[in-house]
Amino acid sequence: MKGTCLVLGSLVTLWAHLSSCRLWELRDSSEIQTYPSEPNSVISEKIWVSFPCSPDHAEAEALFSVKDSLGSVPGRFQWEGNTLYFLPEPQLKPGIRYVLSFNGTYRDTKGRSYEGYCTVPFFYQHRSETAPCIQSILPSRGEIVSVKTNILITFNREIDTASFVKGFSLSPPTPYEIHWTDTNRTLRISPRATWQDRTLYTLSFGEGIHDRAGMPLASTPSTTFLVQEDTIPPYVRSVEVALNDGETFPPLGSDLEGLLQHMDPIRLTFSEAMDQKKTRQAVRITPSLPGTWTWLEDRTLLFLPSTGWEKGVRYTLEVGATAEDTSENRILPYAPLTFTPHIDPLTVEILLVNDGVLFDGESCSPSQSRTLSLPPPTWSDYTLRFTFRGGSFPTDNEKLSVQKGIKLSCIFPPSSPSPIPQGYSWVGDTQLSISYTGFYPSTDQEEYYYLLTLQGGDGGIRTSAGNSLSKELVQLLVTVRQ
Repeated sequence: MKGTCLVLGSLVTLWAHLSSCRLWELRDSSEIQTYPSEPNSVISEKIWVSFPCSPDHAEAEALFSVKDSLGSVPGRFQWEGNTLYFLPEPQLKPGIRYVLSFNGTYRDTKGRSYEGYCTVPFFYQHRSETAPCIQSILPSRGEIVSVKTNILITFNREIDTASFVKGFSLSPPTPYEIHWTDTNRTLRISPRATWQDRTLYTLSFGEGIHDRAGMPLASTPSTTFLVQEDTIPPYVRSVEVALNDGETFPPLGSDLEGLLQHMDPIRLTFSEAMDQKKTRQAVRITPSLPGTWTWLEDRTLLFLPSTGWEKGVRYTLEVGATAEDTSENRILPYAPLTFTPHIDPLTVEILLVNDGVLFDGESCSPSQSRTLSLPPPTWSDYTLRFTFRGGSFPTDNEKLSVQKGIKLSCIFPPSSPSPIPQGYSWVGDTQLSISYTGFYPSTDQEEYYYLLTLQGGDGGIRTSAGNSLSKELVQLLVTVRQ
């Protein structure tokens, strides 16, 4: 037990001694300052290291070195306060790359330990010298040039050409040739074929470029230029009615008001090849109608309506500013084009065949009656003939639609049945005769009134070319007394 106490006592005494000497403490030397301090600086002043404390001179000097490619540079030290100066003997050579190093552990004059690590590469020049620099670069930053434009770089002094080849870079990589003139002060860079069109190039000047004496090139930021062969903005050359031949859609003329029929396409022709996706997104027709947009070729856009232009509707064609050509040039402003399709109205003439009375649809009246003379022997049959103008009905479906759009009903006496169509007869595609049976002749005691209706307007009688009756036509009929 006595031995254990002696050991513990000795350890406590040792800890107290170490505490008073502070041998366990290792301080951070992050406050050390050096000149040069920035990597790859070009300097002409004295080289020094400044400490935040009073260091042991011998230990600090032992950790300091300046080296070149051959090894340590000889020299002597000079102290001013807490700053250590290094005076190389002989003097440093301009243009040579040196490395300042201060690495390791040192103590201050009170015996406290510090740890420092610092490595700075640099270049040296005489006080009277200036670093070589670039005086001009063409094309200038952000300039737009053609695919065969030369790059011209002018330096203020003769450049070591081999060092330029190593330090210069062009992005994206493109084969090029270098031509030096003016005793290696002016450089022309030419594309071996052409620069890539619609491409942003970057010129970079890295480390290692120096003049004939070895002096490094002054720091030069990268520069960029844009290669774009076409810089002329496109425009809308024409908007025309097209013939729907199902293949080439040849233009018929630009007078949309006078030429555009119900199912006619329209074609937009631009001044040059367009970006099809962006241009299509920029073009619109209002009010919208079902149809298909198709590029006939890279500068001609076609709109093919699927249900047809509507009669009397005022349409507007717009080409937005986001339309671009294939070189990404935005389109010149285009004023909206407003037009109404040229669709003739559909008219009709009605013939009361048995009476030989002819009248047009505009004179129909639901209150002013026209008389029907029912012929013997049945006194119940009658034929009406309808002749349409302004459009035709060439297909069976169209003819059937017309037949369904004509109604004849008995309105008085209320309980009387309406006549029934016995037969339909078409002469060509514009004339329809309907034979009815089931009329009743009027008597002294009772008159029979009938209403003839031709459906018009939306959902009414219309041709496949869009011609339609503008309104519903209604005519009051009364049979003659027998």
